[in-house]
Amino acid sequence: MANLLAELVEAIANGGVEQVPAGWQTAQQLADECGNSLRRTREILRAGMRAGLVEVRTFRIRTSGKVYPVPHYRKKKTPDHSGA
Repeated sequence: MANLLAELVEAIANGGVEQVPAGWQTAQQLADECGNSLRRTREILRAGMRAGLVEVRTFRIRTSGKVYPVPHYRKKKTPDHSGA
């Protein structure tokens, strides 16, 4: 519970803007990186989520001077099944 309160205090102090951890990217960032259209990138991301390969989390970020909730994506970390 203390962690939740600390996160809330930080979010309020930042005007509701959340810090996006390393490894998370927006669909637009991924589209630009790969040279795909935003529409095609979103199709690929949805297919990846259905297949369990991609996870999504929404972060509140400042865009065009306002704070908006924006989905961010990253590849799911696969568990190590090597038995070691």
